[in-house]
Amino acid sequence: MSEFYKSGNNRRRQVAHGTEIPKKRFPQVVIVGAKKCGTSALKIFMNYHPKLRDTPGEKHFFNRPANWRMGFDWYLDQMPYSYADEVTYEKTPDYFDRPFVPERMAQMNDSVKVISIMCDPVHRAYSHFLHAGVVQASHKCPRYNHLSRGWLRFNPRNLSVSHIAHLIERDP
Repeated sequence: MSEFYKSGNNRRRQVAHGTEIPKKRFPQVVIVGAKKCGTSALKIFMNYHPKLRDTPGEKHFFNRPANWRMGFDWYLDQMPYSYADEVTYEKTPDYFDRPFVPERMAQMNDSVKVISIMCDPVHRAYSHFLHAGVVQASHKCPRYNHLSRGWLRFNPRNLSVSHIAHLIERDP
């Protein structure tokens, strides 16, 4: 907690809130969504708002058995310090397609707001393809090496998303 007061923005927040002591709070908002649809971009934009608080990374509390077994106290400990007039949130896109997550979230807070980011599935697939082929293959990930040797030699930059959508429509 003493580290909280030492950094510039936190010091300014403390001065603005007088004698109120910040505390860790369960998130009032959770961002979920399909991969490669903009959840990280949304989080970056939300971080600019002075009344929104989160911590780096994804918590994976509701969807990973090891984290879930650690309990709500562990999850609360992952949250940032915030004041009563600030909104605590977290982003874990993988909550999106796990059917048991909504029930688990309701156990924490049945009025939690969920922001679900979705996008055109063709755009998402193409974005994932580029990410897998360019980013992960460049890190020498053996799982994606076949992409750099095979598909990517055809230069995907010349194949636009509309071309891919048209090809899928003709031959799903």
